[in-house]
Amino acid sequence: MWKTAAASRLVIVAAGVWPLAGWRTGGPPTFSLAAGVQGGAAAQSSEVRGIVMNAATNQPLARALVQVDRQSMLTGHDGRFEFSGLGVPFVFAQVRKPGFYGADDASQTATAMLPVGSGEDVTIRLTPEALITGTLTPSGGQGGGEGLPRIFVEALRLQQDEYGTQWTLGGQTSSNEDGGFRLTVPPGDYIVETQYATARTPGQPGGRDVVLPLLAGGGAGGAPVPMHVAAGTETRLDLRPALRPAHAVHIKLGNQTEGGRPQLQARMSNGMSFNLLSRPTEGADEMVAMLPRGTFTLIGQQVGPQTAEGASRYGETRVTVADHDVEGVLLNLTATPQIAVELAVDPAITSDNAPTVQQLGLSLYRTDAAPSAMNQSVYLGQHRGATTVTATLMPGHYRLHAQGGGPWFVESATLGGTDLLTQDLVVEAGSSAEPLRLVVSNQTGTLRATAKLGGTPGTCWVYLIATSPAAAPVLSAMTGPDGSLTRGFVPPGSYRVVASERRLSGRLTDSAVQAKFAPYVQTVTVAAGDTVSVDLAAIPASEMKP
Repeated sequence: MWKTAAASRLVIVAAGVWPLAGWRTGGPPTFSLAAGVQGGAAAQSSEVRGIVMNAATNQPLARALVQVDRQSMLTGHDGRFEFSGLGVPFVFAQVRKPGFYGADDASQTATAMLPVGSGEDVTIRLTPEALITGTLTPSGGQGGGEGLPRIFVEALRLQQDEYGTQWTLGGQTSSNEDGGFRLTVPPGDYIVETQYATARTPGQPGGRDVVLPLLAGGGAGGAPVPMHVAAGTETRLDLRPALRPAHAVHIKLGNQTEGGRPQLQARMSNGMSFNLLSRPTEGADEMVAMLPRGTFTLIGQQVGPQTAEGASRYGETRVTVADHDVEGVLLNLTATPQIAVELAVDPAITSDNAPTVQQLGLSLYRTDAAPSAMNQSVYLGQHRGATTVTATLMPGHYRLHAQGGGPWFVESATLGGTDLLTQDLVVEAGSSAEPLRLVVSNQTGTLRATAKLGGTPGTCWVYLIATSPAAAPVLSAMTGPDGSLTRGFVPPGSYRVVASERRLSGRLTDSAVQAKFAPYVQTVTVAAGDTVSVDLAAIPASEMKP
């Protein structure tokens, strides 16, 4: 007789990563096989059975393809599957269904580790896709209220984990002839951007307008404020970018070096930047760009090989465009100094195995750039042919990030008077090239955790979210089937610890995100050389409406 789904235990993981997930943030977890699937229990039965569920509705999912050990079948109307003739304690199953994701990421396949002969049903949840739809029409009734065709639209999803904070592409498309668009994306936190483009001016053959970019979910100063897009739902947007006549802006380049013309961008008063549609003139130091009426900051970036002082150049100038072409705009490019990275070991530590900068996985990522901007992160590593570690930073705001997991961690990071563990590094045009000084330590602690799903130990994700200054603010690892985890190399400090049946998404260091799972959070303080134990009630997938 089938057991109910409430008695089952989910052991789902992202496709293809389970065997390594617990290792990548600081040594392998230690665990034992789950009760009921060891030794003789596995030998007495060769069956595995379970049910595939819709993660959004918690209802059985019919006609999902389940593949186990060269066998495959489609689930019935009740979402159930069963395989027999399996002679091993565990098997891996792959589950897929069109219109569904294996988890809250872009994987189309769920991979689950199934205990053979346990006598329990195993529940595997698939997440339905989400839709972002809408129309693009000019603001202020321009263009006769007709939709804007062939405008590029992209949805960018915010994620934060041990590898840093990043915007990943969830979906992209172009608007149709009526200005409509449709994006199929995994559920999550998104902003939607439309791109700067040219458009034929209605009623004026040969004339051109430009469509200015628009950020759906933008806050003050153009800062992105993600909106949550839930699984199995449609989020509809009515986007109204500005449509304006374009005028030629003639730009004179000063202090340009050999190696190609600079890339030009324009920054609007709301903080959004976009790549300029430009063309060279006959003069080697002149360019022409098309801009509409308004005041813009022109930005020129000329990126050279990262091997010599001042190889990259940068310049800014403001331009106001009225209802005519603009002549004689001067854009001076100045050398961007390279910042040397100096690494020292805490003097209280005696060690002959100090790490290199590269082994710490250090990067500086932009906190003020648009999500779609290129080169959001600057890797701190040694360039080919160089004898020291340097970084070339264009003007902007940066935050230091280190990949957690190794035996060494960043104890302090300073540049001039800026503490990079608590503050953004603000780089201005023409700023001096002071060194970035790092102090590292290998005096770490250990976390031992036991996670339970509905009172039963099970495979879960465990997150450590730092509440004290840290270069790696989020650490994560996966428990074994018995719910246990030993996580070494934890930098000393205070953490909020939470376990979840499914991977968490969003900016986990934000208080608003943490509030969603506050009842499940445990607070711990880890000291060097200590082992801290914690029992966690994991967030069940049924409560995490994707």
